[in-house]
Amino acid sequence: MVSVDYEAQYKIELDVVDALNDAFGGDGWYDKSEKDHCNWNRIKCDDETGLITGIELGNTNLQGTITSEIGYLRSLTTLSVANNAELTGTIPKELGNLQSLATLYLYDTALTGTIPRELGDLEQLNYLYLANTDLIGSIPIELGNLEELENMDLSNTAFTGAIPTELGNLESLHLIDLSNTALSSTIPTELGKLKLLNYLRLDNSGLNGNIPIEFGQLEALKFLHLDNNILTGTIPTELGNLQSLEELNLSHTSLAGTIPIELGNLATLYVLDQSNTILTGIIPTELGNLSSLVELSLSDSKLSGTIPSELGNNPKLKLLNLDNNQLNGSIPTDILNSKSLQILSLRNNLLNSTLDLILSSEISNVMTLVLSNNFIHGT
Repeated sequence: MVSVDYEAQYKIELDVVDALNDAFGGDGWYDKSEKDHCNWNRIKCDDETGLITGIELGNTNLQGTITSEIGYLRSLTTLSVANNAELTGTIPKELGNLQSLATLYLYDTALTGTIPRELGDLEQLNYLYLANTDLIGSIPIELGNLEELENMDLSNTAFTGAIPTELGNLESLHLIDLSNTALSSTIPTELGKLKLLNYLRLDNSGLNGNIPIEFGQLEALKFLHLDNNILTGTIPTELGNLQSLEELNLSHTSLAGTIPIELGNLATLYVLDQSNTILTGIIPTELGNLSSLVELSLSDSKLSGTIPSELGNNPKLKLLNLDNNQLNGSIPTDILNSKSLQILSLRNNLLNSTLDLILSSEISNVMTLVLSNNFIHGT
């Protein structure tokens, strides 16, 4: 050891290792044949000080609970106990003492209780993953203090209450996943300040209200999933500013109004799903400009007018689902002759085409064709 302080800390950490073993057993990580825990596969130590910097116990069949003594590991940068289905108990508030901690992986466990507000003291934290647990309660506003945080995944939990507006302070965030939770609030406009954000999932989270127009400022955003919520109002035209967007899912909401023509500016978009809404009006011809689009689903809404022939210009389009609308006119030959289309579903509309026209096209490229409950006739 380099100094007396390190020697004292090393002795403390020996006790912590013993406490961890007592708390959740040693199978898969506790090496009885090796006295120096720094030589174990699942523990990393600093080469100079010998202090523990990493505990990586993911997928090791841990049982029991996380002991509070772990809060004494002042040099710890990584703590992972993920993928241990029988790990129970609560998150110790003492984790807030780990001032060097950068990675905290507690996902895919049976942890219960709430998120300790002391986690907001982890000034160096980059990655916070608590998904697929039995955690409950509200998301602490103190998480808004984690200025170095890049990824936050709290999905598939029972969290309730509001999304803290303080999360808008986390300018380093690249990923937020709050999907499949029991939140019951509007979407904070403050999230629109997260300039580095490229992945935002809030789907199936009990959210209500409007989509913030501030989301149009998220220039790095690639994935935006807001589906299966109680969202109302219209689709902001500002979403057309998201030049990096690849997936936009607004399905199974109560969004109304028309489809903004500005969505035709999203050159990198490959999935657009606005099905099961109460959208009205026509399908904008500008959607034919989406040269990267692979899937377009606008089914189960109240769209009217004709199907734009421009949709046949999408060179990569494989799925086009316009079921259960009020579309009329003929099926455009440009769509029927598409070289890329594999699934074309237009059932329950007011379309008027002839079988001769359909069969004379290159429709054989389509593997699934659904035209039922339209006005399709022989000649």
